[in-house]
Amino acid sequence: MKKLLIILIAFFLPILTLAQDKYLVNTQELNVRSRPSAKSSVVGKLKQGEIVTVYAIANGWASIKYKSKPNYCYVAARYLEKIESDDNNWLTSDDYNDQSSQVKYQEPAEQNLTNNRKQKTDSHNTDSFDDMLSIFVDGFGGMTSFAWSNNTPVAVFSYGGDLGFRWKYRAFSHSIPNGLFGDISVGYSHRGCNAFPIDYGTAHLFPLGYSKAVSNNFGIYVKAGGYFLYPLSSKIANQYKTNPDYGVAGVIGVTYKRISLGFSYERGFADVSDAPATLYNQGGFVTLSYQFKVK
Repeated sequence: MKKLLIILIAFFLPILTLAQDKYLVNTQELNVRSRPSAKSSVVGKLKQGEIVTVYAIANGWASIKYKSKPNYCYVAARYLEKIESDDNNWLTSDDYNDQSSQVKYQEPAEQNLTNNRKQKTDSHNTDSFDDMLSIFVDGFGGMTSFAWSNNTPVAVFSYGGDLGFRWKYRAFSHSIPNGLFGDISVGYSHRGCNAFPIDYGTAHLFPLGYSKAVSNNFGIYVKAGGYFLYPLSSKIANQYKTNPDYGVAGVIGVTYKRISLGFSYERGFADVSDAPATLYNQGGFVTLSYQFKVK
């Protein structure tokens, strides 16, 4: 029985080897995982243009041999493109880069490469903001008051809106880690306290942002930066002159596709009026935002 098993293995092994297919990685960075699951550990990465031998594809996962790993590793099959050669010799990555190579590429059955690159899971887009460059609009509401030199006045409901531009730093260099972004916006805000409400033209700059996808549709993000407020009315309480304000701001939030919900805190550093008491803006807001793709 043992001899028969050895003979069968010796007979079928060359056939199985010939049945192995070569595939090209068609996304900029592809996670190599220990098991065929998006929740399994990442053991390495493949770069765009690398050619790998695929031993089997099942349930959307391709089994490969990766470096010196003793067991099979797995990659998302939708980011692989099968290579068909006109001869029996396997091609190397150098052959792929040579325009004279006679290679035909099989398009993915369900979606083209552009759509593949938009997917988050196991591709280079592992952050929750999909687009490299985008425009966003948001509306916000919350409670604001003044940090007073004597006490804290009664808070008032505040509201406003912004139109902004967001960028991912990876749009400028692929050496920058995924998920890092920044944004800038201008808009309007009504804030202050119950006795001294003030309307402002606003500008926000958040150069430090990070986002991460937690599933295909949901993600989380944080960002930090500052703001500038310019008063739209010259006086408060019809007697005290208003002053521009500037300060710091921080936001933490969640995303669903192109919609994001954030919670922010802002604290001003400038005295907002020439009233006898020193008044500093402060407030907490809930922000609902929608993102439009530019690139």
